[in-house]
Amino acid sequence: MFLVLIGTKAQLIKMAPVMLAMTKADLSYRFVLTGQHRETMSDLIDQFDLPKPEFLVPLEESDTKAKLMFWVLRAMWRAVFNKGLWRGTRYCLVHGDTLSTLLGALSARIHGKKVIHVEAGLRSFNIRHPFPEELTRILVTKLSQYYYCADQWGVDNVNALVKRSPENVLMIGNNTLLDALYFALSKGVGGGAKATRSDYCVVSVHRYENLTDRARFDKIMEWVEHFATKMDVKIVLHPATKKVLVKSGWYGRLKKNTRIDLLPRMGYCEFIALLDHSVFLASDGGSNQEECSYIDLPCLLFRDATERNEGLESNVVLSGLDDAIINRFLDNLDKVKKERSPCVPNELSSSPSHLIAKHLKNLVHYNR
Repeated sequence: MFLVLIGTKAQLIKMAPVMLAMTKADLSYRFVLTGQHRETMSDLIDQFDLPKPEFLVPLEESDTKAKLMFWVLRAMWRAVFNKGLWRGTRYCLVHGDTLSTLLGALSARIHGKKVIHVEAGLRSFNIRHPFPEELTRILVTKLSQYYYCADQWGVDNVNALVKRSPENVLMIGNNTLLDALYFALSKGVGGGAKATRSDYCVVSVHRYENLTDRARFDKIMEWVEHFATKMDVKIVLHPATKKVLVKSGWYGRLKKNTRIDLLPRMGYCEFIALLDHSVFLASDGGSNQEECSYIDLPCLLFRDATERNEGLESNVVLSGLDDAIINRFLDNLDKVKKERSPCVPNELSSSPSHLIAKHLKNLVHYNR
């Protein structure tokens, strides 16, 4: 009945609670990985105890332009011409704003299936920041028939682009990332809330606009070195980021700094434990922005624009790589370090993933 199509690690993290809720609601689905990301995917599947997936193409980390283009061509061919993939399926769930999202939505429409967009309605209103994610959001919104939005702002953004019945655009109150975050915190990996926090910050940079613009990348790395004059720095190495670090010479330079740790990309529960006991996060990731807003962790965004509202009026600072803004953020950290404690998860009063599963069950019932 349902096909759940996922491409990246971030999508899997946010869709894992949805799939678990679907299983609990006795909704049958096929779990398909597009092969866009490889690293840590199997670990995430094990951590969330998900069913074994099918593969659109063999798993491949698309960390260069050539690999990405090859993956797009292979995945599109398989998605369009593999009729068995769609047999017995009426709805296709896609998530977010990646190339896999667009691939899934477009292929589903070609095969006459209904597209359900999870995490719909996000907009930066700037095609260039981030690119190509903002363009993908617009296209997937137009290709979809059903939408799950975190808040009314998302609902309004969907309605501004397409005309759909109110029952087709559902506000679920929060992003499904909240369910995943609660799951990770409840695991208590690495000591959880009981661990002693030391003075370190976490850095996670992986977006196209930062990795391909040498001036931007150099400036970010210079700020990372500055962070290391104040506290220890733990850099999470995405595969594409590590390649740029090595090619640019920054890898060797950072490795010599005794206050900087270069860490391989880790499992989700381990990453959340690392975040929860840090002083702040410097990142260019939208999911990271949300996670920090939920656990009240200061977050410095190395971006010019963001598609999300979470935390912007409180603990999240959109830097635009402006030196004055970054310095103000750092100057305010002393107070934050004294006040913030690691997060102890409370039982969720309303699970976004369970709301989605409930709506999907009603959808099946009314469309028999």
